[in-house]
Amino acid sequence: MSWSDTFDSVLRQTMGANEREIRNDLTPADVEGWDSVAHINLMFAVEEAFGVQFIGSEFAQFENVGDLKRLVANKLGDGRDSA
Repeated sequence: MSWSDTFDSVLRQTMGANEREIRNDLTPADVEGWDSVAHINLMFAVEEAFGVQFIGSEFAQFENVGDLKRLVANKLGDGRDSA
């Protein structure tokens, strides 16, 4: 399983998003129930899945899923194009 597949799996499990919904331009406003608590739960799930840690300002640093994928890729430090 690629890291992108893992990311999508975390998003599906945490946010209840279905496979068709997951796209790079997906925003919190696009997913019913993606509120501030769900957002924090997602960030913690991503941290756990990838062994990364976000600082406070990074929790709100992205506007869509593609931005979050790029943030994770930067933290992984592997230079992969994640979006």
